[in-house]
Order: sequence, then structure tokens, then C-alpha cells
Amino acid sequence: MLKVLYGRLAYKRKIDIIVLPLIFIYIIYTFPFLVFTLLLALRSLGAFGNAFKDNSSNMEKILLHFSAIVISFGLWIFISMMIENILLKNK
Repeated sequence: MLKVLYGRLAYKRKIDIIVLPLIFIYIIYTFPFLVFTLLLALRSLGAFGNAFKDNSSNMEKILLHFSAIVISFGLWIFISMMIENILLKNK
């Protein structure tokens, strides 16, 4: 799943100077999604197959990206609301 979401994170071509910072921003943005899927994988204990042996079609890869973006957006809003609530209680 990590290879599908982020590709290769190595500097090999000149264009990677532009692409790698964008990928790292995407990694930071989708971090809550990674935690969420890690917790789901731990709960299922491999019931859905091995995540490292990924034989996904292009449509499944696109859906994974869209779900990562949408779920991360919702989780970042939830996290920011929790932090705001904690900060306002301490005033």
C-alpha cells in the first residue's frame, strides 16, 4: 500500500527535485490515514490478505488515493477540533 500511495522516494532524475517535496507534503497530509489503516490492519490480523503483496488494478489505486485524501481531510478536521477543544477548556 505504501508503494502504491507514494511511489519511489529516491532522487534519481532532475525532476525529482520538484516531485519529492510534493510527495513529502502528501505523506504528512495522509499520515492520519496511514495510522487509521494500520489500526484496521492490526484489528483484522491479515484477514484481507498481505498488504505487501499488492496486485492492484489502476482503478483500485485511484480509489485508494481518493479515500486517503478524503479520510485524511476528515481526520485532520477531527484532530484540529480536539486540539481546539482542549485549548479552550484550559482558558
